[in-house]
Amino acid sequence: MNMLTATANLPATATNTDHHQTHHQSQQIQHIGQTIEDERAFQLALELTMLCLNSKPEQELDGDFRANKKSQNTTECVPVPSSEHVAEIVGRQGCKIKGLRAKTNTYIKTPVRGEEPVFVVTGRKEDVNAAKNEILSAAEHFTHIRLQRKNNINGVTLGAAGAPGQQGVINQMPGQTTIQVRVPYRVVGLVVGPKGATIKRIQQATNTYIITPSREKEPVFEVTGLPDNVDNARKEIEAHIALRTGGLLDSSTRL
Repeated sequence: MNMLTATANLPATATNTDHHQTHHQSQQIQHIGQTIEDERAFQLALELTMLCLNSKPEQELDGDFRANKKSQNTTECVPVPSSEHVAEIVGRQGCKIKGLRAKTNTYIKTPVRGEEPVFVVTGRKEDVNAAKNEILSAAEHFTHIRLQRKNNINGVTLGAAGAPGQQGVINQMPGQTTIQVRVPYRVVGLVVGPKGATIKRIQQATNTYIITPSREKEPVFEVTGLPDNVDNARKEIEAHIALRTGGLLDSSTRL
């Protein structure tokens, strides 16, 4: 009877032993897994620490960026002959200088009244050179035209609706002429357009060079180019005034 009991208890004992071993192995696996995870976490923390030690603070990085950006810029002074040249290059309400800034991707400081007629241009070297060439070219052209003004007696005078008056022509470079187109004070801004857009369009469409009047000057546009082109520019100005005013301005408008 005891023998039978012992024999009957054998499978249960063996089962308990196997269960214990399985549980122990499971604990070992979990322990190993935890150890691996701990090692990975430690390695990651170490890498992050090294990264922080080798990197620069945000403020220092920002300072480096600004210094590098600043080191890439250059500033150059561009003198022109007179304050009249400054006014012509700047344009009415700054329309020309704003366009030049955008075109050359530079910052251009314009001289104020009473200062020396010197523009200060800041930007990348190649952009500064481009802006400088544009300024000098405009100044030279203005000088040439101003010298010819003394010979001009009669200009083109536009009435309220753009009707042309007498025309006087100035001899320019071979084949070129200059005429004056007088308009009513109140429509000067219409002819120039926002940021000079309208007068630029007329110049490009007619292949002419047009000097816009400043606030201190008479409302006279000076148009230079080949005779046919100059006449086309005059007609464009007339048409634009008539279109924008609807011909409502009368001949009593103060010129």
